[in-house]
Amino acid sequence: MSTTIPSQVEQPAEYSAATPAGDRSRRHPEMEKYTEIKPGWGGGYAVRLVVEQQSFTINYEAEDMAKAEWMRDMLCIALAKIAAAGPQT
Repeated sequence: MSTTIPSQVEQPAEYSAATPAGDRSRRHPEMEKYTEIKPGWGGGYAVRLVVEQQSFTINYEAEDMAKAEWMRDMLCIALAKIAAAGPQT
């Protein structure tokens, strides 16, 4: 059974944003190698895009790990869409 989220991306019904800390992304885990969650400046968690030697902090600081993991999952979905689109001319 699947549910639909506002972005119209299908996901397993058993998915919960409150996954245990350190759990792998359940949406496009192949893209997880390009993301990381680090402690943020305000006491929360920052989600980062990492490509080889470069890294970029997403302009979002999560209050807790569950929200940071949700944002990481959204980033993985976006990266998978970019990869699936292929080169643009």
